[in-house]
Amino acid sequence: MDERSSSFMPKPNITDEQRHALVVFLKGQAPEVLPEKYIAYDPAIEVGRHLVNRYNCEACHTIEGRGGDVSQWIKEPNFLPPNLASAGARLQTDWMHGFLKNPGNYPKVRSWLNIRMPTFGFTDAEVEGLVRYFKTRDKAEGLLETLDVHVTPQEIAAAEKLMGPENFNCYSCHILGNKLPAGGPSVYAPNLAYVHERIRPQWLNRWIRNPGDLVPGTRMPGYYPEPNSGPKDILNGNDELQLKSLVDYLMTLGNPALVTHDKESPEAPTEESRPAPKSEGEQASR
Repeated sequence: MDERSSSFMPKPNITDEQRHALVVFLKGQAPEVLPEKYIAYDPAIEVGRHLVNRYNCEACHTIEGRGGDVSQWIKEPNFLPPNLASAGARLQTDWMHGFLKNPGNYPKVRSWLNIRMPTFGFTDAEVEGLVRYFKTRDKAEGLLETLDVHVTPQEIAAAEKLMGPENFNCYSCHILGNKLPAGGPSVYAPNLAYVHERIRPQWLNRWIRNPGDLVPGTRMPGYYPEPNSGPKDILNGNDELQLKSLVDYLMTLGNPALVTHDKESPEAPTEESRPAPKSEGEQASR
């Protein structure tokens, strides 16, 4: 039996403009998001994904929303290896190179974990491939960082007040050096003593502001999800100055050489403290 339809496509009497509109409409019926296999990526992404697959990194880590297979056996979320979402934007390049090459040379940032990153014996080319993958994937600004961070005594005082129990209460979860929070391993968070060695300050600012945007599902709360949401009694309630104080403090923690004593307090300007506009004559004389 001939299953072909006996009817034929009619020849519509339409203009070129109508024909073009019809083509656009039909093409628009495709799904808005193409399947991943049809999307072209930077070669650095493909190299990195090949390495991630080769070394089975997703057996432990969640990468690009996939993996974390050890969660079948480790049911407590805080005992799982870290989610590598935004790792390229988060971590300093030099630290990534060193850690991937020999993780055993580095202190455990999450000292309560019973699982540890193995030494894979990556070649230099593989380390470079992984670093470039994470940096490219997360659109990190440049592969190399020049860290020039200092902190004033005023910023230290502001940051310590922000992090204290009356405000963000950071040490209820975060470890600092050998000092452990009272809540036990189920609430522990990474050791802040190693922030300056690992973390990029640009990322840290975004992380404190709203961490859920960077690592979905994180237990870390967001302290500045909206403008003017910080404590009003610190630095005149200026969110940006509060964030700067926190970042500068954490990036210099434990390094007194980076404390600068000759800068003015980072107080937010008020209407009374702003200088009066200069007259045209004064401006011309400068």
